[in-house]
Amino acid sequence: MNSPEPIEAWRKALISAESTLQEAIRNLNDSSLQIVLVAAPDGSLIGTLTDGDIRRGLLRGLDLTSPIDSIIQRNPLVAPPQLGRDIVLQLMKANKVRQLPIVDGNRVIVGLHSWDALLIPARLPNLMVIMAGGRAITFIEPSIYDEALALLARRGFAIPREKLERDFAEPYVADADVREAWRQVYRDAETHWDLYELAEKLVDLEYRFHLWRFSHMKTVERIIGAKAGTGGTSGVSYLKKALELRFYPELWDVRGEI
Repeated sequence: MNSPEPIEAWRKALISAESTLQEAIRNLNDSSLQIVLVAAPDGSLIGTLTDGDIRRGLLRGLDLTSPIDSIIQRNPLVAPPQLGRDIVLQLMKANKVRQLPIVDGNRVIVGLHSWDALLIPARLPNLMVIMAGGRAITFIEPSIYDEALALLARRGFAIPREKLERDFAEPYVADADVREAWRQVYRDAETHWDLYELAEKLVDLEYRFHLWRFSHMKTVERIIGAKAGTGGTSGVSYLKKALELRFYPELWDVRGEI
């Protein structure tokens, strides 16, 4: 038996103009789309609501049982279905919106652009090699730092596209724009608290790994001295070079600027 197709995510944001504030709040929580699409019975767009609109309505004296009619944004920015990704991003950035309803020629809702979703590039995951029984097995995933940079981009920081769409099988190379993004996070940690905490956890992770690397190097040096390693490497000299490698270079470079 075939399973029914999952509902398109944007349809979860649809409510009627007769809905109450409580129903709009529940819709925002359930859909996680950060916008409510108020639709007429024929599917055409009446307007939109965000948590900010609801908050302002409550401050004006509305309660949870009040209808949403008086707080609907009836002339929201919309996009036709044929508009390309790059133009949509430019339009959203210029108008400082993170969600953009897609409507057809009759103003019927046919989709929803999300800033966060548009900034997630179509990409191949990172190449990892696991040695098992002498054979190399390849797996594909972006690194935790690649995901952190994608998160920064989704939050509106200017992360270069070549960093978001890079070949994840290649070593990461530090970038001045990425360093500037982290500098902004550190300079205003109160506003970007979750990103600041993420950065510090990444630094903690690399710091502890480097402690392990140093301990490993000194242990090897204590046991075999300057002899070649059993894995065919140059031994201690190879491990000393590994101490210079950095996982998250901009998070270390930015410390001289904060």
